[in-house]
Amino acid sequence: MKRFLGILTIVGFICSAEMTYAQVDKADQEFEQLSYTTALELYKKAFEQTKTVPILQRIVECYKRTNRYKEWETWAAKLIAADNKNPENYLTYGEALVRNGKYADAKQAFYLYGRYSNGKLFESQFLQASCDSALYQMNNPQTQATVKSLDILSTPYSDWGLVKYRNGFVFSSDRPWEQKTIDKNSKKLYGWTGRPFLKIFYVESDPEKNVWGTPTLFSDFFNGEYHTAGAAFNERQNTVFFTRTRFVNTPETGTKPVLRLEIFMSEAWKEAKPFKHNSILKYSVGDPAVTSDGSRLYFVSDMLGGYGGTDIYYCDMGTDGEWGAFKNAGPGINSKGDERFPTLMNDNVMFFSSNGRIGMGGLDIYRATRSKEEWKDVIRLDYPINSPQDDFSLVVTKISGVPENADKIKLEGFFSSDRFDSKGADDIYQFTCVMPQFQKEYYYKGRTINNETGLPITNVSITVIDLASKTSNTYKSNDKGDYEVPLKPNRQYEIVMKKNNYFASKQLFNTGDQLRPDMLQSDLKFDPIVLDRSIRLNNIYYDFNKATITAESQNDLDNLVGVMKENPEIIVELGAHTDSRGDAATNLALSQKRAQAVVDYVVTKGIAATRIIAKGYGKTKPLVMCDNAADCSEAEHALNRRTEFKVTKVSAIASSK
Repeated sequence: MKRFLGILTIVGFICSAEMTYAQVDKADQEFEQLSYTTALELYKKAFEQTKTVPILQRIVECYKRTNRYKEWETWAAKLIAADNKNPENYLTYGEALVRNGKYADAKQAFYLYGRYSNGKLFESQFLQASCDSALYQMNNPQTQATVKSLDILSTPYSDWGLVKYRNGFVFSSDRPWEQKTIDKNSKKLYGWTGRPFLKIFYVESDPEKNVWGTPTLFSDFFNGEYHTAGAAFNERQNTVFFTRTRFVNTPETGTKPVLRLEIFMSEAWKEAKPFKHNSILKYSVGDPAVTSDGSRLYFVSDMLGGYGGTDIYYCDMGTDGEWGAFKNAGPGINSKGDERFPTLMNDNVMFFSSNGRIGMGGLDIYRATRSKEEWKDVIRLDYPINSPQDDFSLVVTKISGVPENADKIKLEGFFSSDRFDSKGADDIYQFTCVMPQFQKEYYYKGRTINNETGLPITNVSITVIDLASKTSNTYKSNDKGDYEVPLKPNRQYEIVMKKNNYFASKQLFNTGDQLRPDMLQSDLKFDPIVLDRSIRLNNIYYDFNKATITAESQNDLDNLVGVMKENPEIIVELGAHTDSRGDAATNLALSQKRAQAVVDYVVTKGIAATRIIAKGYGKTKPLVMCDNAADCSEAEHALNRRTEFKVTKVSAIASSK
């Protein structure tokens, strides 16, 4: 009987082992097919039967790839207990601890990773430094930032990548849109997450009033069979770029599928076309970001030859409408890790996410500024915008200066994160933050031009006055008429431009919100000073048959005062004219009084009386000849009733300039 029971025990053990091997084999197949959610459940059942390290390693990897941070940490601790000599186990355990905000414990795990591994000391020290930095930042936040979940769009699913579009926003989500519940046996589920594939949705909204509509599918025409996500629009919003995914078998992987990304674009909502530089059998191309005019496309790729896992690249559209060769954005922005999700603000500022720099854990959001073709001045956004989890896809919807600190700027917008207070895998968050200005200085540039001929004027003197500090600097346009003057951000300037024999020009310029290069470019046009050429002053009115200046005329007379103050070298004659009706002597006397009234007003504004002479012409110099007063219309009489000034002399002051 004992022998029989012993045989039954052996048979039971063999059957149990065979069942475990079958489960592991099936789990391995699902893992290789990137179906981590299904593979995880099979591995866990197998681990109940035989607690082996290889199965435990796969369980940890499944939790890691599905971003289930708490379970990742728990099972990574079991892995350490089962195999405490493998340095890679300490690495994955430390990464899990970081994602859960346990930086002190993570630092110890990274120390042991460096101790037990060969040649990983620098990486170990880098990871430990990141822990120290994150701990300090969470305990000593340096920024004025607020973060709030956008609950109206939050679901138990993945919702991310909000970007402005027309009267609302588009975003990416794997929420079920054909039915309210998920059929786990459906072929439309993504095996990696166990949820539907990502699609692009649209929601009408007015964020200022916190009014949001009901999200709808953006366009079934754009959404593909697998993931379709990450929309980017040009400024005119007539072209959209987005990412699609496909599973492919490459010559290197054989029957093992690889998930690859491709960029597609649609112009005027015509059929979506693949991006020229897609190469799905060799590498992924995704995360598009386009400049406002649509002429440059930034994207992310894991192609060989980069600085890390995934790098940011760009290419320009040629005059023939075709995309040119792509270039790596360079080491100023790319690291040894992964750079993802670039977004542009006014073309010369980029926000992107990276896990290759000292940060808080996972993907952190960084900001970079572009000077010519070089991206530099990379800074990490502070806590609580960055968190121990993944933070990405930041977009700015509002920019404003900080009155009390000209070196700072306030941003408002949205970003995405899978932090612990999210309702689902990823959520969209609103933020405000104050941070350093994007550039230490801007360059106001253009060309100085003769307003009459359109030809450039050389050696124009351009004086820039900082109205706050009262400091000034003077520059000159070159022998081609080009000028370039540096301005600091968030300042108000008075810019005075002078050239002999031309009317000087003055303007106020505020750089508080001027963040686009094209907003800092302007051709400066100058009117030549021509002696004895009459220039009409518009909107100069008098009471009927009187020389009293009406109140509505004062604005234009103040403009004349401005011209004379800006051009102290000119001496002018102020002429008044009447229409052809009435007695000639009476009109002559009335026009003289009116001209003198204007001169008196100008003198009260600080102009020397010796620089302006009153001259009444009566009806002696009409613009429209009337043989008989009745022959002219009221409009023609109005043309003849006018106030003009002309430069009669340019004093010696001009020669000193």
